[in-house]
Formats: sequence, structure tokens, C-alpha cells
Amino acid sequence: MRSTRLILALSLLLPIAELAHGAVIVNATIDGNVKTIGELNAVIANDDAGKIVATFTLYADFSYLDNCYDFQWVNVETRYENPLNNSLASDPILGTLPAIDPQPPPTNNTEDSKPFYYNDGEWLPPGQSFGGFVIHSEGNFSRFVDRPADGTRNSHIFFTTYLVIDISSHDPNRFVLIGAIDWNYQNNANPVNGVTTITRISGVTDGSDVTLVNNAIGNAGPNGFGDWKAVPQTHSIPDCPEPATLLIVLAGTLLGAWGARRHGMWLAA
Repeated sequence: MRSTRLILALSLLLPIAELAHGAVIVNATIDGNVKTIGELNAVIANDDAGKIVATFTLYADFSYLDNCYDFQWVNVETRYENPLNNSLASDPILGTLPAIDPQPPPTNNTEDSKPFYYNDGEWLPPGQSFGGFVIHSEGNFSRFVDRPADGTRNSHIFFTTYLVIDISSHDPNRFVLIGAIDWNYQNNANPVNGVTTITRISGVTDGSDVTLVNNAIGNAGPNGFGDWKAVPQTHSIPDCPEPATLLIVLAGTLLGAWGARRHGMWLAA
């Protein structure tokens, strides 16, 4: 969890240990056809039992999709227990549950009004580090890193983190849920001793996930995330031209513009 709870590592790259879960395939609906576009996995950092690191790896055949869409993350806190087994209706930092983590201003003035885990300054340009890991390599992978902390509370915090496709370039303020990770963090009355456990990694989302995310967005209030909404995995997105095609289209556009200008000059003459 971020806000005041994320403890950032100082190193640029930390070793991670594989869990028993293993990677799952991730599908997306492109031009009405379901395509297997990559793999999703999540692990715990070797040096810190409280830190989760999830990675979505694009298959080579679909790396071009990163030219048109961002493969971002939406982190939802679903339950907060303090002390253990005593569920509260709200989190002392995030407010009413379920809640998007992190929250937008004014709750967290370092964030923006998008519901994504990384704001634009953290996400761009590709290759930036967060929590000790490179989080975004264009055409290759997208990574979620979180290290919760909760002061000296004997709390237990539950999350579902969604891998999403930001489709706002053609469908304003919308994103598609294409993967999910259930995990929880037990603070043990001392953040240094906190332990994170991963309970599910899935390449499948459904209507209940869409409802959960949109309820969390709504709980941020009218000054929160605006009209951003999650849409289901079955939502079809337009295919993205591959780089070679983009160059051809660009060249054709430039030639067309040049020709039109020449034609206008001839008319003027």
C-alpha cells in the first residue's frame, strides 16, 4: 500500500523468490476476438516478507499493443481488520471500504485524479523505478510493487490488485480489467515485522470485479476520480497498428498532406 504506508527500498533491483502459484495466462478481447496476450505472476521479495511484486509480461506477438495502451494497475483495499478478526467499515487513511489505494487529492496531494496505482510522473517515461524495481518496460512488461506498513497497529489488511488496460485514448476515462491478484498484509504491531501473503493470481475477471472497483471509485466521493469506470474483460478494444504499419500510415499521412499543400499552391498559381 502506498500513501504513508509504502516503504521504498533503496536498491534499484532486488531479488525475488517464486511462490507456488506460478504464472497465469492473460486474455484480452481485441476487435471482438479473444487473444492470449501475456502472463501474470506475483511473488514476495526475498529480502522483505512484506513486499509484493507482480509482473505482467507481454508475449512478443502482442508487444505492439503497448504503443496504444498502458497496462496499468488498480489497487483496491477490500477489508481492514484492527485488531485481527475485527473488520472495520473504513481504513484510517483511505476511508470508506472498498477503497482505491492510493486516494486522489485532497486525501493524498501527491497523487492525481486517475484511479491507477502509478501517477503519470511515476509511470512515465518507461524505465523508471518504484519500490526498488523497474515498473514499466515498453512492449515488454508492467510491474506492481507495494510494501504496506501500518504504524504499530496489530492490523490485517486485504487487497485485490487488478491488471488493467487503460483505453482512455479512445474511450475516455475507461479501463478494462484483465487480471487480478488477491493478497493481504499482516502488520504484526510493527511494520518491520509485517508479512504479505498472496492467495490468488488470476487471468480472469468478471462482473463482481467490475462492481468492486467501481464501488471503490465511488467511495472516493464527488471530488475523487471523476467519471472513471472499470469495464469487463469481455469489452472489445480496437487493435493497435504494429510499429511497421504505424510508419506506413504516418508516411502516407505526410505524403498526403504534402500533396494537398502542393495542390493548393498550384491552384494559387
